[in-house]
Amino acid sequence: MKENSTTNDMRLSLAPYFHFSGIRTRFKVFIIDSTTSTQDIAKDLAESGAAEGTTIVAREMTMGRGRFNRKWYASRGGLWTTIILRPRIDADRISLFSLLIGLAVAKGIERVCKIKPSIKWPNDILLRNRKVCGVLIETSISADHVDYLLVGIGLNVNNEIPDEIRETATSLSQCGCDIDILSLLKVILEEIDKLYTMLENGHINEIISEWKSYSITLGRTVKAIYKDEVIQGKAIDIDEHGSLILLLDNGQIHRVT
Repeated sequence: MKENSTTNDMRLSLAPYFHFSGIRTRFKVFIIDSTTSTQDIAKDLAESGAAEGTTIVAREMTMGRGRFNRKWYASRGGLWTTIILRPRIDADRISLFSLLIGLAVAKGIERVCKIKPSIKWPNDILLRNRKVCGVLIETSISADHVDYLLVGIGLNVNNEIPDEIRETATSLSQCGCDIDILSLLKVILEEIDKLYTMLENGHINEIISEWKSYSITLGRTVKAIYKDEVIQGKAIDIDEHGSLILLLDNGQIHRVT
């Protein structure tokens, strides 16, 4: 953590690379050349009281991670970022942000690239049936109060895809989309801000309905991890908390968060 704290102090002493004010959120975007993970730096900043909307962008990450602590390849040319949010919602609604962020990224890609991505529950973004973006959301909760969210987005833009994942991953450039990374980030922040505003205004059903229009999960037989076990069933719906509802082979209904 010492390295992150040093970087933290360095970035706080400098002006952000750019500001962007949305409907409800003022984003301050800081850019660093290389780090282990933008999540680590953002956590340091959030614990130190950094404002909502503080956004860390790295040109590369050497120890990027995804959900379930899986390795994330983050070489130069991709969009690697973490956004600090401090939502004023109940803690039991926090899983909705997985849907919200995935939807915002999908809408951003569609706006910029004129290609409609698919979303694999809860927030993997796919183009041509290959993963182009992953989202990692880490939370700090005290009792029923949400202190902050760290919204990590790893989006393959112009970066090279490693051989190990070439069969399952793609990039925007491979799909014919040539875009400046920071221009893309601004569009994604705009979409996050719009959906965030909708969530705080109680328009949960509208968000879920729009998420469903991008989903490739619903209607399919899927496997999910529950209490360290793999369960299998048909994905039939999303509930008001963002959980995936499965119809198991034995007829039982199971919710996966």
